[in-house]
Amino acid sequence: MEKFLNVPVFKLLASGTTDDDGSPTDLIDSGADFVAAGVQVGDIVHNSTDNTYHTVTSVAADTLGVTGGGLETGKAYFIHSATISNSQLVSGSGVLLVEQATTS
Repeated sequence: MEKFLNVPVFKLLASGTTDDDGSPTDLIDSGADFVAAGVQVGDIVHNSTDNTYHTVTSVAADTLGVTGGGLETGKAYFIHSATISNSQLVSGSGVLLVEQATTS
């Protein structure tokens, strides 16, 4: 009998590229509307340019407060919900080793 792993896939709320440095703890994208996208405090920001992760600490229309320092101009980002996810079944058939590279 084939075995499956139930992997949560967190909902993508917004993505884009930062266009202003702002303060050291901000992510600014003047083309975004984070409130309308449903971004909330506690959601996860992935800075895909530098492969770093941040947590949302405050939400305004085009500005997010984030942990761990802001995202400078020209950084690509993805924002995922920390609470809304879908389950994805992944076949474990033929898998010998699963290794987690990071804790996020």
